[in-house]
Amino acid sequence: MAAALKSQAVVSIRSINTMSGPQPTPAPGPPAPPPGPAPGPIPSSSKPPLKPLTGFQSALEHTGIPRSVLTWKPRLPSRNWSIFLTISGTLFYLYYDDRKQCRIIKEDTIKKVEYMGKQVLEGGSLAEVRKIKVYGARCPEDGDDDRALRYFRKYMKVCLKCQVRA
Repeated sequence: MAAALKSQAVVSIRSINTMSGPQPTPAPGPPAPPPGPAPGPIPSSSKPPLKPLTGFQSALEHTGIPRSVLTWKPRLPSRNWSIFLTISGTLFYLYYDDRKQCRIIKEDTIKKVEYMGKQVLEGGSLAEVRKIKVYGARCPEDGDDDRALRYFRKYMKVCLKCQVRA
């Protein structure tokens, strides 16, 4: 049915073109090839057969996992992704390494001052509360008021707590 309608449409278009007037004659030149299939090898419309899956992959294919997932092969990321991953990975590692080194330094410092917490005070009792007053001041050229207090909490308070625990 569709083929019949198509041929009628072609016929009606040709009749309109012939009614419009004489057609110009084509310029002399090499003859046009006849319409039809081109000579040469016939292209196959089907794709090459898929390579059969073996072993564990064939078992997984029968469970419903798509073949594309089973035959997926990873490849390197693009240039921009490689740059991004390298930079972000480097920054992450630097942060991780800094925290690791700080932890090692704290442990070393605690080991160095641990003996002070075990010393007997002149009053003769370890049960006495040891109190320390800490005054923090800012540097004249620095606008950060809490820097001295932060440094004390980060570095000195750890040592003092270690002495109390011992």
